[in-house]
Amino acid sequence: MAGLIYAVWEEQIHPAFLLAIVKNGGVGLLAWDGDRPVGFCLSFAGIETLNGVRHLKQHSHMAAMLPPYRDAGSGARLKWAQRDATLAQNVALMTWTFDPLETRNARMNLHKLGAVCNTFLPNVYGTRDDPFSAGLPTDRFHVHWWLSSARVKQHATGDVERDYAQAMFLTANDTTMDWIEPAKIDGSLLGAPLLTLAVPKDFQALKRQDMGLARTWRAFSAETFTTLFAAHYSAIDLLIYDNYCSYVFARSN
Repeated sequence: MAGLIYAVWEEQIHPAFLLAIVKNGGVGLLAWDGDRPVGFCLSFAGIETLNGVRHLKQHSHMAAMLPPYRDAGSGARLKWAQRDATLAQNVALMTWTFDPLETRNARMNLHKLGAVCNTFLPNVYGTRDDPFSAGLPTDRFHVHWWLSSARVKQHATGDVERDYAQAMFLTANDTTMDWIEPAKIDGSLLGAPLLTLAVPKDFQALKRQDMGLARTWRAFSAETFTTLFAAHYSAIDLLIYDNYCSYVFARSN
C-alpha cells in the first residue's frame, strides 16, 4: 500500500504506520490485477458529532487507483467492499474528503455511491505540492456515507430514480466555451428545493492550460459552496455534459 501511495501522491508513508491503523480498527483494502496491486483504500476509526449525537465512524483518508484502472469501475467496487468491511464492524457511517472540483471523484462519491455532502472545508490541508493540489488552496467537501440508509442501499443495487426536472440553474454559464467561466449566482433562487451549479469538467486539464482561471474557479466555488451549505443545501449528485459538469443540490426542510 505504501508503494501505491507514493505512485499516486509522491508521498512517503512508513508501512508500520499503515499497519498500526489497520491493526487498531481501521480498514485497509487492496485491488489486484493478478498478483499486482493497482488500487487501495484506507480508513481509520473515528467519532463525529452530528446534531448533538456522537457517531462511531470510519474515516476514509486515502483511496486511489493507478491511472489505467480509474475509469473501469474498480474504484467503486473497492468502496463497496470497504462498506461491507465497515458494516461488519457494526459501524454505519463512513466519511471522507475530496476536492469538489475533481469531478471524477464527485461523480463516484455522489452519483455512484450515494454519499451526500453539506460540509465545506476551506484549505483544510494547507499548502501541498502533490500533483493534484499544487498551486491552489486545498478546499474539500466532507461527505457522509450512511451505509445502511435506503439511499445507499438503492445505489448499491443500481436501482436509483433521478428526477431533477424541477431543478433551477443557480448560474447562467456560457456552456459553449471550451472552458466555462464562473457566473454570478442568482441569490433569489436560494430556497428552491433543487438547484444545479455548473463546474469545469476536467479541473486538472484546466489547471495545465489556464492556472489563472483555475484560481478564479477555486475562489468562486469556495464562496458558492459556503453559501449553499449555510442555506441548508446538500450536494446529492453530479451530472456530466459535453464540456462541463453540474452539481445537484437538494434543500432540507
